[in-house]
Amino acid sequence: MKRIMLPLSLAFCLFAGTALPSCKGKEKKAETTTTTTTTAPQTDQTYQSPVQVSGDQQITESLRTATKDFPGVTATANNGEVTLTGTVERDRLTTLMQAVQAAHPGKVNNQLTIK
Repeated sequence: MKRIMLPLSLAFCLFAGTALPSCKGKEKKAETTTTTTTTAPQTDQTYQSPVQVSGDQQITESLRTATKDFPGVTATANNGEVTLTGTVERDRLTTLMQAVQAAHPGKVNNQLTIK
């Protein structure tokens, strides 16, 4: 039964693919109606303000409070970039990074050694 069904199904697929009419030869109907649409400008557009990067003095103050629970970590701010140096335990790294990100720096350079 399998020997008969496989060739028959293959033949049917080939025949169906070539025998079905395609749309390539059909002529397109010319549209005689034209429509004109006008759109009014939207006045209630919402604009997102750009990301605010804190100043170095404000970042430095925030970093002092963020790193006070991490005695082996030193954080410095320069032109909106924070550089982290020192050592930290792996399970406390996420807490430190969240605290540093709360200071809203432009970029964080992580040069920490993970224990």
